[in-house]
Amino acid sequence: MIDRKALVSRHDIHYDRIESQAPIQLGNGRLCLSADITGFQNLFASYRRQGVPLCTMAEWFWHSYASPSYDDKALEYTKFTHDGKQVLFAVNPEKGNEDVYEYMRKNPHKANLCHFLLVLDGREVDEDSISSVDQRLDLYGGVLVSKFLHNGRFVEVRTWVSPRSDTVCFRVQAEEQAAVRLRFARPSHRIAGEEENDDAGEFVMDGQGLERKIDGTTCRITLSGCRWGDPHTFLSVSNDGMFRFSFAKDCRLVDPGTEEACREDWKRFWMSGGAVDFSHCTADNAFELERRVVLSQYLTRINSTGMYPPAETGLFCNSWYGKFHMEMVPLHILHFALWNRASLIIPMLDWYRAILPKAREEARRNGCKGARWPKMTDPSGRNAPSTIATLLLWQQPHILFLLAAVYRERGDAGWLDRFWPVIKDTADFMTDWATYEKGRDRYSLTPPVIPVQEVFDPTTTYNPSFECCYWAEGLRVAAKLASVLGENAPSRWLEVAGKMAGAYVSDNLYMSAESNPDSFAAHATDHPAMVFPLGYLRGEGIDRNVMTRTLLKVASQWDYSSLWGWDFAFLAMCATRLGMRDLAMDFLLAKTGKNFYATNGCNYQLGRKDLPSYLPGNGSLLMAVAMMCAGYDGCGDDFHGFPENGEWDVRFERIRSMW
Repeated sequence: MIDRKALVSRHDIHYDRIESQAPIQLGNGRLCLSADITGFQNLFASYRRQGVPLCTMAEWFWHSYASPSYDDKALEYTKFTHDGKQVLFAVNPEKGNEDVYEYMRKNPHKANLCHFLLVLDGREVDEDSISSVDQRLDLYGGVLVSKFLHNGRFVEVRTWVSPRSDTVCFRVQAEEQAAVRLRFARPSHRIAGEEENDDAGEFVMDGQGLERKIDGTTCRITLSGCRWGDPHTFLSVSNDGMFRFSFAKDCRLVDPGTEEACREDWKRFWMSGGAVDFSHCTADNAFELERRVVLSQYLTRINSTGMYPPAETGLFCNSWYGKFHMEMVPLHILHFALWNRASLIIPMLDWYRAILPKAREEARRNGCKGARWPKMTDPSGRNAPSTIATLLLWQQPHILFLLAAVYRERGDAGWLDRFWPVIKDTADFMTDWATYEKGRDRYSLTPPVIPVQEVFDPTTTYNPSFECCYWAEGLRVAAKLASVLGENAPSRWLEVAGKMAGAYVSDNLYMSAESNPDSFAAHATDHPAMVFPLGYLRGEGIDRNVMTRTLLKVASQWDYSSLWGWDFAFLAMCATRLGMRDLAMDFLLAKTGKNFYATNGCNYQLGRKDLPSYLPGNGSLLMAVAMMCAGYDGCGDDFHGFPENGEWDVRFERIRSMW
């Protein structure tokens, strides 16, 4: 049996100096705070100069700039031809419609709620007044303890976020009089923390809290254990060293929670679900891989377990306006089902049900049945205009695979029944969008389409290999889910799946698309999606010999600097399926900018100032490790995925196989 407390605790984050590249995040899946070495956010300007913001962000806090009443009807769509018919997508900012396009692309956006600033003897703590830093995040208990000298005098700050409510808690022990000041800035669509304008909007004060209103966005803040000071500096003085700030999108009072409640909640998390222990390994990089695995579990729990899909930076800061990208959803959350924590993501899957009417509208606009899921969106489910996003396809089958993964863990269909309309409409759209080629008696994915590898012209891209495989497997999964629910799957689902164009082969290699018969000559960049059908997918119809040659070609010729954090895990999964275990480890721990994991566990995309945290990298790492431990359900292959050189004695518990 794995000693889970020891496993987790040996990766506590410990700082003895300012780490401006890697602030520590605390959160509950709905709200997160990034703390500097004070346990507060006093050094936000210093961190920002290094390109990393300090933010307090909630998944429900969305802001839109005041504007004319732009809506979907004001947006002009770009015309394309698909299967002989005209179709419309919000791709280009059409002449005269640029303002509408930009407004609907940027709004709504998430925004930074505030900065928490520690005040000692009436002055904000700053970098020059701090010395002798000793900060530690207790991962097993979810509490950050920050100790330092302030002008030579001892200070201890304990920081945590309540598991029960969106409450940020601080306990301060200091030789000086302690207070907290809240700094507000006007919400911005940019990376949260970049705001320079301290126009905080309108405040409404009462005896227990503050209501902040700006551009129609409202946030309620309530206090416990504090007295009110000036409403503009928002100085709050605690009598017992305890400060609690509860946030809500309405005026309900909430339970502030306690440190003990936080510790109990994190203990339950770590003691439930799966665990992987690398402590018996002798490989030089085993400890580093274990660190990434433990911290990725922590980060995905606090960023990716709310009621909406997370942004690619989660609640760390804004990326792409804080909107969520639907093609990334499994990369964020699928691992929860593989690590026996599927209950954490069911509320998010319910959001698909909530936006089903919007997805149906998206399909109907182009004469299709069912529902076409958005790509870049917000809680409303509206597809934001984009030169790339609206033409992406690979987000369509995701919900089918996610539901199947959760069902496999839970083993009962009672909860699944409410998703039947989602399953049916997803599969109906997929069959309707596929183009039947009578002369070849097959179904194809024809323009306009932008594939996973986003470097091709959407008007000429034809039968992208991964999407074709994903389409076919997705329809088979939909038919299986229908059977589980006692529903009759339309025969056309399996007809399209059986006749779907497969991964395209040229020169004995899999190519990115049938329209790109030499992927390695000019396009060995971005996501190498031609290898994803064997790894992320089960590989139905894939020739393992051809895939072996293809993967080795990617390993030797691909531009590694262009890969994204999640590509390394997907490459490792393909290598594992092919029995190339050393290569799988080489991919998983590749030393390159986009596969960098900072000391706070974030998959920092070096070279991208807008991505100091990239959660698809963390989530896909956990997918790959689960697959390397437990393999694929029912495939019958030997799936021990770690090198057989005697250095990788990996122990695991409660890890499920893929699909």
